[in-house]
Amino acid sequence: MQPRNHKSTRNVLLSLILTTLVLSGCSIFPGGRDVETVEAQTIEIPREPLALDLPEPVDLDTIEWIAITPDNADEVFSELESSGTNTVLIGLTPNGYEKLSLNIAKIRGYINTQRVILVKYQDYYEGSDPSPSQSPQQQQ
Repeated sequence: MQPRNHKSTRNVLLSLILTTLVLSGCSIFPGGRDVETVEAQTIEIPREPLALDLPEPVDLDTIEWIAITPDNADEVFSELESSGTNTVLIGLTPNGYEKLSLNIAKIRGYINTQRVILVKYQDYYEGSDPSPSQSPQQQQ
């Protein structure tokens, strides 16, 4: 048993010595060649322009609103019939009209927010800053 144990110990020592040499490389031997230092340079690459045109303001058609009350209903319908217009009643309650107005205001606010985001992205990528006297809403 002794010779086998001795062989095993020798193999372990030899493995440790070889592992140490492999991991340390040639650094344990004096007079090795000098290591050159590497300099890293950062080169700024200019950003590509977004080439986004800001959307044109929406050109909405005008709407003619007619308020129909029990007092003027016959008169309004007769005017519509005489002008050749179809007499169709599409109604909103005052509460419904208020909700319609609020929804349009929310849509307008959302569009303005998106426009500001586009201007900010354009400023970031292209470095063009709108004149400070004009907000993105005034540039429309």
